[in-house]
Amino acid sequence: AAATLFNLIPTFFAGSFFLTPEQPLVLFWLLTLWAAVKIVKTDQANYWYLLGLAGGLGVFSKEPLVLFFLGLLLFLCLSKDHRYWWKRKEPYLAALLVLLVTSPIHIWNIQNGFAAITHNGARLHNPNHLLNLVTFSLLEFFMFSPPLFVFTILTCYFYFWYELKYQDKYSLLFVSLTFVTLTAFFVLSLFALVGGHWTSTAYLGMIILLAHRWLALRPTPLRNWRFWANLSIIILLNVLVVSYYAWLYPIPADFHGQAYSI
Repeated sequence: AAATLFNLIPTFFAGSFFLTPEQPLVLFWLLTLWAAVKIVKTDQANYWYLLGLAGGLGVFSKEPLVLFFLGLLLFLCLSKDHRYWWKRKEPYLAALLVLLVTSPIHIWNIQNGFAAITHNGARLHNPNHLLNLVTFSLLEFFMFSPPLFVFTILTCYFYFWYELKYQDKYSLLFVSLTFVTLTAFFVLSLFALVGGHWTSTAYLGMIILLAHRWLALRPTPLRNWRFWANLSIIILLNVLVVSYYAWLYPIPADFHGQAYSI
C-alpha cells in the first residue's frame, strides 16, 4: 500500500521521468530508514553499521540526509525504551562510519574554501520572508498532494504530543524524522527560495504511516468515501502535472529543434 501511494504522489510520479540528485537521496534515505526500523524492532546493534554506511552514502548523494540523523537523535531522546542506545558504542561507531564515507566531501571543501557551504549560503539573501513561506507551503501542498501534506502537518505539528504518548514506536520514529526535516525547510524558506522537491525525503515516513492508517479504516478503505476522495485528488494532480509538462511546458530556446513531443 505504501509503495503504491509513493508512486502516486505527484512529485515522485512526475519526478520519475527526470534524473535528479533526489533519486539516490531517496534510495539511501529509505535504506537508512529500514536500518533504523530494524534497530527499533530487533534491538540488534549490528544494524547501526548498515545505518552508518547507508546514511554516509546518502549524505554523499545530497546533504539533506544529515537531517535524518537529527531526527533520529530526537527519537532517541523521546523514546524511553530506546534511550539506552546513548550508553552503547554502536551509534557512535556508526557516526564515525558516516564521517569516513563522507570524508571526500570534507576534504574537497577544505581544499576549495568550503565552496559548498558558501554556494548554498548565497541563497539566504531574500527579504520576502512571508511570501517565501507562503510560496513554499503552496508548493508542498500541490507537489506532494493535499491529502499527504495535510496529514503530515496535522500529525507532526498539531498531534505531535499525542503521537508521543499514545502511538507505537514506529510512528514516533517516522514523526520524529519528518518533524525535523520539514521544520528545517520551513525555517529555511523564510530566508531563501526553497524548491518544493527539496523536502521529498520528509514525506517518506509519512507515506508509510498514512498507508498504514488508511488500511486500518473501518469500514475497509475500498468502502470508505474518504479513501476514494483522497485517491481521486492525488490521481487528478498527476494527470494535470503530466499533461502540463507533456504538452504545455515551454521548451527552452536552447533546445528548440532538439526536443521531441508526445
